This record gives sequence, C-alpha cells and structure tokens, in this order.
Amino acid sequence: MRARCLETSTIVSFLTGALLAVVLVFVAAGPQRLQRSAASFFTSPPAPATTATTAATTPAVELLGSLDVPAQESLTGRALEFSGWAFDSSGIQSVEIRFPNMTYTATLNIPRDDVRKMFPQHAGIEHSGFEARITLPDSFLPLDRQPIEIVATNRNGKNKTLTRRSWLPAIPAHSSSHERKFNLLMMLSALSQGGALEVDTVYRDYQSPTIKTGMAIPILYMRTTKGAQGDWIFDPSFDLKHRCGDRFVADDNLNKIIAFAIEKNVPIQFILNGGIWGDASCTFSEWDLTDHLEEDPMLCQWSQDNSIYPDDYLSNLPGSTASPRLARSLTYHVYAQKVRAYKKRNLQAAARIIAAFEKEHPDLFVGIALDADTYMNPFFDGRATFDYNPGMLRQFREWLQGIGSYSAHAKNRADASVPDLSAYRRAKPLTLAEVNAITGRQWQHWDEVDPPRPSLGIMVDRSSETTIQQIWDNPWWQLWDSFRKHIVHLHYTELAQWTAEAGIPADRIFSAQGFVSESPTNFFSVFIEEKKPFSRHDSAGVSIEGSKPRNGSRLGAITYGRAARNEALMPHGHNLFSEFARIDDGWGIVEYNGAQIEYAHIPPQYRNAYLTYRDAYNFDAQEVSHMAWNGSNGAFADDPSYISYTSFRNTGAEEAMRDFMISHAFFPESLRLWTFGSAHYASDDGWTTAAGKLQAQNGALVIVADRQHITLLSPADQVLRAARLKTLRLIVPEKAGASVARLNVAVQEKPEADWQTISTVSEIKAEPFADGLVNLDVPLQWPEAWIEKKLIAERLQLNIELQTPAQTLTIYRIAIDP
Repeated sequence: MRARCLETSTIVSFLTGALLAVVLVFVAAGPQRLQRSAASFFTSPPAPATTATTAATTPAVELLGSLDVPAQESLTGRALEFSGWAFDSSGIQSVEIRFPNMTYTATLNIPRDDVRKMFPQHAGIEHSGFEARITLPDSFLPLDRQPIEIVATNRNGKNKTLTRRSWLPAIPAHSSSHERKFNLLMMLSALSQGGALEVDTVYRDYQSPTIKTGMAIPILYMRTTKGAQGDWIFDPSFDLKHRCGDRFVADDNLNKIIAFAIEKNVPIQFILNGGIWGDASCTFSEWDLTDHLEEDPMLCQWSQDNSIYPDDYLSNLPGSTASPRLARSLTYHVYAQKVRAYKKRNLQAAARIIAAFEKEHPDLFVGIALDADTYMNPFFDGRATFDYNPGMLRQFREWLQGIGSYSAHAKNRADASVPDLSAYRRAKPLTLAEVNAITGRQWQHWDEVDPPRPSLGIMVDRSSETTIQQIWDNPWWQLWDSFRKHIVHLHYTELAQWTAEAGIPADRIFSAQGFVSESPTNFFSVFIEEKKPFSRHDSAGVSIEGSKPRNGSRLGAITYGRAARNEALMPHGHNLFSEFARIDDGWGIVEYNGAQIEYAHIPPQYRNAYLTYRDAYNFDAQEVSHMAWNGSNGAFADDPSYISYTSFRNTGAEEAMRDFMISHAFFPESLRLWTFGSAHYASDDGWTTAAGKLQAQNGALVIVADRQHITLLSPADQVLRAARLKTLRLIVPEKAGASVARLNVAVQEKPEADWQTISTVSEIKAEPFADGLVNLDVPLQWPEAWIEKKLIAERLQLNIELQTPAQTLTIYRIAIDP
C-alpha cells in the first residue's frame, strides 16, 4: 500500500502521486510534487561554473575546490595519497582528511597553474593546491568501511566538505558450500533516458561473493501489449514512443531491459506488474488491457453500496497535480474468467522470455516480483470498502458452505476454467442456521446471505467510535475479512503458479504485498483467519500468511517508514520481520524506503536503514530492493520539491548500505550477525547484560565484568532455528581471546520459558580472524527433540567467565553459522 515503482517518463512525478494516494489512506499527508527532472538526479551535484569574469567584478569566493586524487570512491591499503585544490577569498586555513576516529592535515600552498587557468579572475588561486600522504596505524582494525571526508576551512572558521571517499578493508577469500546470498537491488525505470546511469559501477568495489547489488525494473505486462488490434497480447518490444496525453504509456520494454542487463552484466529482478498500479498513470484502453477490462463493470471491484467508481475518481487528491488513477480495480473472484484468462496469458508470455534469459544467464537472474499491492481497493480513506461484486458474493457463499470449487469433490468439476479450491476448504463449513446465528438474521436461502456492509463514511467518522469498534469486533465482519484475505492469498498463489508453469523456479518468485502503516493503533493481520486481537481497520484483504503463495514461492514485502525499520505494531507479541521469517524463511523486501512518509522533506536516515539491513538479514530475508535509484537525490534535500520516500542516492540509507556490504562480506556463512553499528555509528543491537555493564561503541560492545562474570542476553523475539544454527562465533581482540576461561550458551523458546543450555566450553581456542582480531567458535548442541520438531528459540544467553577479576571484554561481532 504505497508507491508503485516506476511507470512514467519522469519517475518521481509518478511516484509522488502514487505514494500520496496511499499516504492519504494512512496519515493524510500531502507532500509537494517533485518537479525536478529525474535526469538531474542521476549524478552528483554539478561542479561550480567556470565562466571567467573580470577581476573588478568578481565577487568574493567562499570555499571552492575539489579532490583530484584519488578519483575513485573506494580506497584500500594503509598507504594513501590525497591531492586537490581549495580556494577562498579570505584564505584557506586548513584542509583535513577526516576518518571517524582520526584526522590528518594536508599540506597547503601547492602550485596549481591548471586551476589558475580555469579561474584567472581569482588572485592567489595559483597556490590553491593541497596534498597529504597518510599511513594508517597498525591499530586501525580492518572490519568496517571507514567513511572519509575532505574538509576545507577558511580563515573565518567556516568549513565545507569538498567530497567524500571510503576506505575499504581487504575481504579475505572464502570458499564454502554454505555461503549465503543476499541481494541489494536498485529500483529504477526509463533505461533509454538514463534511468540506470552508474548502477553497474558505483558499488563494484563493495561486492563480494555473498553480497551483491543489482537492479529491479518493472514490466507492465498488461500495458505493454500489441493493442486492441492484436487482442492486447504482451509485446516484449513495445514501442516506447506511444503516449497517453502528456505521459508515455510505458518507460521500458522487456527486450531492452534484458539487453541492458546482459551488456552491463548487472543482476536483475523483473517486476512483473499487472495489478492496480500497472495502469495507474493514465487510462488508455487502446494499449492497456487492464483499462480495457475495467470498461466492463462486472469485472471490477464493487463498493459496499454497489458502486463502481471511475478510474480517475480520486484524481483530485491534495498535494499532487498528477495523482494516479486508483479508484477502479479488477475483481479477484474466480468467476471473472475473462480477467483470469487474459492475465494468465500475458503473464506467462513475459515469464517464458525471462525463463529463457534465466537459463542462459543464471548469474544475472535474481527473481520475479509479482503484482504489487494485491488487495481490495483501500484508497478511499475509509469511505468505501470492497469487494461486493456479485461473483465475489457467490464465491463467499460457496466458501462458507464448502461447496462448488471448495467441494471435497471439486477435482471432478465440469467447468475446468474455475480452479479446484478443495485445498482451501474450511475445516468446518457452516450451515445456513449457523450463519443466521452469527449475523442475527433470518435468511431463508443461501442466495440471501450478504456480507456486512458498513455505512458510507462511518469508518472515518470519529464521532461514531463505538459504532466503528462494533464493526471490527463483529464476528460476521471478521468472517468476511478472513474470506477477503483468502481471496488475496489465492490470487497471489495463482499468479505464482502461472509464472512457475512458464519455467521460472518457484523459489525465485516473490509476491509484492504492501505493509505500510504509520498509525500507532493499526497493526497488520498475520493470519488469514486471524486470532485475537483483531486489527481495528479495514485490512483490504492483506495478511502476512496470505502474502506467501502456496506453491513454494516467496513472500515479498513492501515496507516504508516504521514498518521498514521493523518497528510496526504487531498483534501477537512478535515483531514484523519475525512474523515474516516464521511464515517464510526465504522472504524478501521487494520495495523499500526507510523515510517517514509524513515527513517528506527529511531524507532517509542512517539509523533507520541500519535497522532495516540488520533485521532483514537476521530474519532470513534474501534481498532489499530500494526505492529509488532515479528518484530524488539526497544532494538536493534542501530543494522544496525534494521527496524523501523516493530518495536513496547520497542519503544516510546509501551510507548504511555501503557499511552493510563490507561488514557482512567477512561472514559469508553466517545466518545471524550483529555488528554493533559501524566505524561511525554505535549500536548495542538490542543486546543487554544481566551481569556486567555494557557500553556500545562504534562497531563494538565493551563489557565490564562483574567479578569475572558476564551474562549477555541477545535481543528478544529472534527466530533461531535449531536445525540450522550450529556454531556461535565471537570476534574479539587478539589479547582478549586468552582472557575467556569459560563460555556457556543457553536458549529460551518463549519469553517466560526456562533457559536450556546448548553448549558449555571450558577451553576455547582462539583462531586468527583478521589483523589484531581472533574468533572464538563455540559448537552448539541442540536437543534432538528441538531439531526433530523444528523448534525455534527466541533468545540467546551467553555466560562468560573471564580469567581475572575486573576485566573488560570487547566484542566486535557475534555471529551464528550453519
């Protein structure tokens, strides 16, 4: 339920409208539309103009300059050289090379005749050069990326960061059959307009065999067609010159995307989008199959008063001059045979081409993400709820009774165009008498049975709070809502099955369900038939369980804001990512931005992105896909038209990703890893002590023992699978390795359960890990019953005895390996 990726000629103008519609559902935010052309955000800010003027009219210049050497962003080794130039009319006081914990001062007044020729109007600029030769000390521990700032200060004390670089440690070579692959993808569009500029080169030095970058690009398989004259058959070479008013019908076609991925050798995830966002930019039924199908009211979702709204009914949303068309969407019931047949045909046509690409270029194929935000239309801000299409009501009644496609004998059905749904048959079908008991009605025939229909607007009438609660607490509403969640689950399962039938491996297919809510009172439904407490808002058919297709395909989550940093309120005591992991141990974040939606001017923050990467990795995700490569650029965050939730480049989120890539490259096998921040950020990662005093420092925990004893507790609500996690690893300073006399590891299944010891080691051999660091490996011996029953531990306890009193133990990493 938020921004649908990348459909117009200028990505941000579309995204702003698309995301805004969702924002209105949850927070009624109204950010400004981003006016700057997407092309202006592809690269770093332009260098200052070099046009010469006469010395007499030249204004004072404040902190002009650049770094010439090194030209590349990433640096390695302990011997480094920097050179460039810096000029200020008042004079340059210093140029500093700033590491997180060290600062080096450059030599000034180096002759730069080349700069004088560029700026002849500035007296003294011919001596604006600087240079520095640096040797990093041996105490410089090589586990983290070190961000470097080149800072010039003038004689008035004002300073400016001229540019930034990164120092990268050497990643040791690894070879293991247990290596874990994790993908960091850049969502983008409009290849022909430069939308993928630099995506193949920027992170080249950060990649490792286990941490990869790539791109994710949408293909609108119901929109890029051969048009009405060709029965809207999917066209992989769709002509991108076709326009719909002042917009392009589509920005990319499948053949061009595949050719680009091969030419640039960039891994790719294909976003096969034929859902509500696929036709959102404009209505153009000449080419768009969805627009054509929506012309038939019987194929559309109906509101509770049996209304079918025009597609542009919501086009006057405040804050956007080009709002997406989201008021009309196709129904999902199984009797909409025309919708299902067309959708299956076009989806499989695209998937077959991608399957051939996957076979020829397996290293470039990441996966497929299916229709984003598959749900009952939620965009009316509580003033309408869906879907009451007559075919949906028929399916609801059959689901309640366990008849028709839900019959135990559905395999012998006469109509093969309707799927066999016997696997979804309710454990206890209802009789009409039982339905009447639930509803308080006196229906005489099943054809009279009708789902609950809240009055228009009542769900947003704050003066009727009691009535609203009665809606959510009503068992008939809860039964109807369970059915809607089942319908969404069924649709994702069918999409995944159709895609797999076309040749795509099932475990490389992801759903793409929206989990976005900035409300402190609303939470996501976990199960299709939810347990108490029930969320008191219109779920639109969304549940975590219903977002994982049944055919072995993956749960794909779309997360923004609070949900993206794993801080969303949940009903059953687990955090959001923990619920994802419990339902699918190979899920992925198929669209992400950590910015707060209601604060569109505040760029994505480092801390928020750090939490996303840490928890996604530690809760078994396979990927994080970033919104958006060619969205707003953090370098222009002061621009009034800047939109944070389409921004990634030059933000704290990009910095956090760079750090994540390096820190996790050292642990190619690890299924769990806590890095305690980075070289410039301190975090305890949720670890606490029951004995001893803990302090988080940049990239480390420092623990003062309590009379030689430390009891260290992991964060709660983990998903630690006994059958997979075999070795606990601590990374400590070389001298500290010999100070550990004994280490005991215990686990807890539930918050109130007893601790169960799974390892006790009295002699721990310290093995070299990196310069100045050793690893302490502790084998874990889970009880056989835990492995057989596939039990999950929610917390770890480390009891550490040190050799002598009053000792301090520094831990740089805690990892758990298979």
